[in-house]
Amino acid sequence: GKILSWLAGCSFSIYLVHYPALQFWHAVLPEMTSPTARDATLLAVTLATCLLFGMLFEQPLHKIRKALYGAWQSLFGAISLRNENRLNTGA
Repeated sequence: GKILSWLAGCSFSIYLVHYPALQFWHAVLPEMTSPTARDATLLAVTLATCLLFGMLFEQPLHKIRKALYGAWQSLFGAISLRNENRLNTGA
């Protein structure tokens, strides 16, 4: 249950990153004697890259949104207070 839920939470990252990661690792990985071993390695490192990307950027999305919202509120509140002070002082 938890693993499937976590993987589902990374689905957009897998969709977004899989092809660029596949191209990158295909160029970087050395040739191997067995094409099957190379393909399996390519699949593993591509999937690991996608899941790492998801872990770093998609899983903590609610925390990132909360921080951005707080920053927006701070900025908006600072602008609002500055405009209010201008109105009160006549500047």
